[in-house]
Amino acid sequence: MSIESERAAPAVRIREIDAADEAGLRAVAGLHEQLLDFGPLAALGADFLRVVCYRAPMRDGLMRVAAVEVDDVAVGFVAYTVDSARFHTEALRRHVPLAGARMIVAMARDPRRLRAVPRILRVLRSRVDDHEDRRRFGEVIGIAVQPDAVSAGFRRRTGRWLSRDLVAHAADELHAAGKEQLRMFVASENTRTLLLYQFLGATFERVEHGGEPTTAVTFALPFGAGSR
Repeated sequence: MSIESERAAPAVRIREIDAADEAGLRAVAGLHEQLLDFGPLAALGADFLRVVCYRAPMRDGLMRVAAVEVDDVAVGFVAYTVDSARFHTEALRRHVPLAGARMIVAMARDPRRLRAVPRILRVLRSRVDDHEDRRRFGEVIGIAVQPDAVSAGFRRRTGRWLSRDLVAHAADELHAAGKEQLRMFVASENTRTLLLYQFLGATFERVEHGGEPTTAVTFALPFGAGSR
């Protein structure tokens, strides 16, 4: 028997993060900055993400966040909203002074972040003004897992597929809230992630957000209902 096979499998759990859980929010913001660095808001840094993009909308009841932990260390997360329409129209507008103040702090720490502002505004504006009827679906705002925690070796040791488990967690919560579909938006160039979602039963539609090619990924609820 190999040494690896003798090791105890790590403890894995998915837990909802509360807006008052500063340690949890710091972990999620750090993962966002590290793993979703291609996104526009990640350019403003983990502190902006923690305070403006997570804590504020969570306190307003516009966003929920669940972290997946391995031996009590966060290795991934999913952020989602039951009310996609209100999230995109209200989440930042409610906290313009907070966002402005935190953006100034982010720029002072690294003036190069100023270059990201036009893209941020362009993408956010496109989501607010897309005129889509969002009443039937809840939306995954962000999802990410560290590469080591989605490796074949990790799956063999734990029997867990964390990317799927996080989608399923959000899907179950959205279905319980009465939603018929789970929607998320993925950069069209992210073919690896799109292949995963296709395997899990999603349907795709090409759209643009702020001039950037994007794929709308839709899962029928309950999760797995659209699987082949």
